[in-house]
Amino acid sequence: VSEPNTAAATTLKKDLKTFLLERQNNQKNASHRPREYCSKCNRPFIQCLCNRLPSQKIKVKTEVRILQHPVEFRRKTVSTVPLIKLVLEKCNVMVGRSFGSELEAVVDDACQRGLVPLLLFPANDAITLENK
Repeated sequence: VSEPNTAAATTLKKDLKTFLLERQNNQKNASHRPREYCSKCNRPFIQCLCNRLPSQKIKVKTEVRILQHPVEFRRKTVSTVPLIKLVLEKCNVMVGRSFGSELEAVVDDACQRGLVPLLLFPANDAITLENK
């Protein structure tokens, strides 16, 4: 093998190695780039639901209070609670593991205003409104 061919092969190896390292770094950087989210529904743009939401919040007579676990609260992009707040006019969210006196105050306030507080919770032994 002559000298110029060896030099060309060495240069080609370096160029190929540089190319592969740059490509690998670009892929790493692309995967670590933060996702862009919709500012209204807080979902990744590819999953944005804003065009499916009503243009105005739905007016309801019922006050809806959602008790949300902190783990679900942190998973904002998969939680449906933020969407409910975008759709219903009278919707409040309380985040916590237990609500004790906070929830008691909400129930007392509702009762004093002549409202009937209902707790909707999925469970095997849940009582349907029809059975009450």
